[in-house]
Amino acid sequence: MKAFISTVVAFIILTVAGCQKSVEFEGVLSDREPLASNELPSDKNILVDASKDGGVWWFPQGSGFSETADHQGQVLADYLRSLGFHVDELPRGAVITDQLLEKYSRIIRVAAFFPYSGDEIDAYKNFLKRPGAILLLQDHLSYATNDRLSELLGLAFRGAVDGAITNFTTHEITAGVGNLPFIAGAVVTNSDNNPNIVVLGSLDMGSYTILNNSDPFNSGNISAAPVMGLVTNFPNTRIFFLGDGNGIEMVPQPLTQNLVNWLFN
Repeated sequence: MKAFISTVVAFIILTVAGCQKSVEFEGVLSDREPLASNELPSDKNILVDASKDGGVWWFPQGSGFSETADHQGQVLADYLRSLGFHVDELPRGAVITDQLLEKYSRIIRVAAFFPYSGDEIDAYKNFLKRPGAILLLQDHLSYATNDRLSELLGLAFRGAVDGAITNFTTHEITAGVGNLPFIAGAVVTNSDNNPNIVVLGSLDMGSYTILNNSDPFNSGNISAAPVMGLVTNFPNTRIFFLGDGNGIEMVPQPLTQNLVNWLFN
């Protein structure tokens, strides 16, 4: 799995990705058995929303999007399957609808390079009214702006930085975690004025590099950059966010299992 993608290569991938044709999703997920159309949401059903992926999840695939063929998100998806979860991975260009999200109570939202429509955000609003969980992944924002789902959750992601998460708040998710690679991701800039954001991990200012002149703060008056944590103002939905998808795709332990236990079990 090519988890370490340079900024230049990432730009090429995203540029190519922009040429992909949008497709309607009708319940057939590449080459795995889809959920039955009348199946109710289950704690063991996980949807990977990679519909707006620009290359972090599906690379090196550019079309076809086979779940069984090599791609960067495959190790994480297969790890969840090994734990007994049914995991469906949305191809790039699929459309989010109420009918689709009603089949799931657990979602991994891959970083969105392409925009969500208003109807797709409405479908997520309805999802947030039901018991469930969202693992929201972001990516560096050198060539894109914060996406509408992150904004809906109250998360202001900005910038492009590279480094490692070394500062952790005590929580069952972070138990035993020493550090986590942060590979070209974005940081949260509004945690100080949003009481619904609980920061669980941050980058020490002295240990990360700003990429492409994309300083998320444009000043040196902070001691750490928040990149990982919880959103608490949706009482029916557990929400965990991480500003970089590459690191978690490598299934780092014990973080990944801690996260599964807290978010999906």
